[in-house]
Amino acid sequence: MDKKWLSDLAFLVDVTELLNVLNVQLQEKDQIITQLFYHVRAFKQKLLLLRRHLSAGNLAHFPCFREAGMMKEKVPEYDAVVSNLFQEFDSRFEDFRHSASDFEWFVQPFTISVDTVSDDLQMEPIELQCESELKTQVQVPSLDRLLQMCPSKQVPKDVQTGTSDAVSVWQYLPL
Repeated sequence: MDKKWLSDLAFLVDVTELLNVLNVQLQEKDQIITQLFYHVRAFKQKLLLLRRHLSAGNLAHFPCFREAGMMKEKVPEYDAVVSNLFQEFDSRFEDFRHSASDFEWFVQPFTISVDTVSDDLQMEPIELQCESELKTQVQVPSLDRLLQMCPSKQVPKDVQTGTSDAVSVWQYLPL
């Protein structure tokens, strides 16, 4: 079998798997716009990571490509594919990028800098940030509450059963 063709196919399978994961995340029911934004933003960050790994010859996130045997001379071509995919996502989700600070204010009204919020929304976070009583009601939740917030399919059993430390729960929270 042609090694170049097999290498191309393996690379395509790995990239398609990442796109499929994003697709499933975006189709989950009962999500609000900020959750969709975070899925897209995380995907773009993953693409940047993939570019760095590719250029370093690290195939940790390319299991099919690794198994097929990487063709080093193809790395610039694959890097260009990932770069083009990133640019395409960046341009198609440009509206998200422009609304990022408004999304942050919506999710973190007590900690966001008012200067980063659009002018028409700046008064609201000031009001919220000055309400001490409300701030105390919205403190860091308990470990049980954190686990309820995590999608169960993403949380390992040791974290679900409480045999893991509380810090490890944070990595499974939807951001």
